[in-house]
Amino acid sequence: MATSGTVAFRPNVEEIIAESFERCGIDPQTRTGDHARSARRSINLLFSEFANRGINYWTVTQNTLTLVNAQLTILCQ
Repeated sequence: MATSGTVAFRPNVEEIIAESFERCGIDPQTRTGDHARSARRSINLLFSEFANRGINYWTVTQNTLTLVNAQLTILCQ
């Protein structure tokens, strides 16, 4: 399976916040600037928590490894 390394889906912060409010059932007409600031702060805290756990999930790369029957060693590129 070959991959191009490109990603087509990259929502910006505003889209993520809007989707989050929709999933919570909050009417878009009732949202305020305070809601947006709080949501952005929450996203930053979540990313800080991910980084503090030691694994940056957004930096992990995908690799393909071809296995050969009866081969005892794996050649890493």
